[in-house]
Amino acid sequence: MTLVLEELLHARSDEELLVGLHEVVRPALLRTMRAHVRTTHQVVDYPTIRTLRTIIADLEEQLVWGQRACRLLVDERGRRDEVEEFAQRLRGFLDAAGGIDGREQGAAPVAARRWRSLAPFSLPEKSVRDERMPGTVLYRHSAPDRIPPGDEIRKRLIDKMRVRQEEMTAVELIAGVIWLKQDQPWDFTLDLARHCWDEVRHALFGQAALEAEGIDWMSYPQYTSDYDVNITNLPAAQYAWLSVGIEGGAMKRTGKRAEFEFCRDEAHHPLMTQFQDYDWADEVTHAGFGREWASHLYDGDMEQARAVADQALAEFWTAVRQAATEHTGEAPAPKPANLGG
Repeated sequence: MTLVLEELLHARSDEELLVGLHEVVRPALLRTMRAHVRTTHQVVDYPTIRTLRTIIADLEEQLVWGQRACRLLVDERGRRDEVEEFAQRLRGFLDAAGGIDGREQGAAPVAARRWRSLAPFSLPEKSVRDERMPGTVLYRHSAPDRIPPGDEIRKRLIDKMRVRQEEMTAVELIAGVIWLKQDQPWDFTLDLARHCWDEVRHALFGQAALEAEGIDWMSYPQYTSDYDVNITNLPAAQYAWLSVGIEGGAMKRTGKRAEFEFCRDEAHHPLMTQFQDYDWADEVTHAGFGREWASHLYDGDMEQARAVADQALAEFWTAVRQAATEHTGEAPAPKPANLGG
């Protein structure tokens, strides 16, 4: 199974990754879990059965989405031939392993040999986005769509929607830290996975809000600085930057509370008010993760974690201002830390 997952990491396109996950690996995992629930002792192993029922329901929902994505992005766009060899290789490796738990019949009689995973997987140096988008940028910029001249409240509201939608860059940073810090306690991985999941939801908040306003968010370059500027830092510094620097800063009166109150009291926008309410609650949790895990990554020294976060923030805003100047010829004012995360 290790070989299957290492080969999956070396998918060369979104389409290969989608097919590998949703047509090979996750269906095999679902078969194995269902088989365990069906064949294990129903009294002795009931705690496992009860847990697996919830996981099975989640996997079934994921597969409905994932297999529809495969149809839309692979089959309907005529890319099945491009991914078929990758899918067949993964199926062969899985068969050689005897399935997820090694118990499936029909395992190949010889050991499978590595195909693409001859070298260790390494994180990319730069974010990429959907090929239909106009690329990525290292500074935030306003969206002029449907904003009457002089309507500052409307502009601020749309900008907040865009900040939320672009939080996939925070997802990438956290996922990278999880990957690079595999030597950490399980609770570290669990909490950062929760953190990662929350940031995906926040990106969906922004997407849903923009689409409700009829704004084509995919027509804009996507902000990717959280990952792209920080990727050269040590993973401990990356997480300190986000959880202590950005999200800790968002706990100030001018941070998440102010964003929520603006959407409720000035913009009078019920959907963004609800989104910002949940965003604020999540950020409180993330700031707690920072106090625990950023400190942990610096041997329990929270002051050192804060010092590293402050330095990383200064370097970050310098890079963002430089990027903005290069693209527009005009340096923007420093952004408050609470705009991220």
